[in-house]
Amino acid sequence: GILSAPDAQSRLLECLDDHSIEFVSEDYSAEPSGIKINPGQHNVTIQFCTIKNFSRGIYAAGTEDNEIQSLNLRQNRVENSVRNDRYEGGSGFSLIYVSESELEQNESHNNDYGFYAYQSTDLSLDFNIAKDNEQSGFLLRSSVGLHLIGNKALGNRIGFDLLVVVDAT
Repeated sequence: GILSAPDAQSRLLECLDDHSIEFVSEDYSAEPSGIKINPGQHNVTIQFCTIKNFSRGIYAAGTEDNEIQSLNLRQNRVENSVRNDRYEGGSGFSLIYVSESELEQNESHNNDYGFYAYQSTDLSLDFNIAKDNEQSGFLLRSSVGLHLIGNKALGNRIGFDLLVVVDAT
């Protein structure tokens, strides 16, 4: 991605002074993710960022054998993430094989999907807003131990879409 968390055990990416990460090309195939967190990374914090016009805003993709642990996303905003011909995507926040992580006070507007989690465990989603997304505000699939507190889904086709979710509170 434009920003990619380096391979290390602990990283902080902080966008200050209204910093915005924006993709300005018409060729979405060139760069699919605003911020990408790679498999096996732990203790990554991303906060205060605005991310616009990517296929995926914040994309954390672990694997079955190499999860991402302790990801903390706080007070970020993602806008206009849409699918394209080359890359699947369209999610403001994508969490795949992520565990023991927190998303707090983030916003996802005008994407295909606001917040997407797949095969993830022990996630806390607190006080996030999914607004005017084409499909689901929150699409949570095949995940265990999700904790949802004070989240809002406004103007999405589907607010909360929970598919094979176990132990959600």
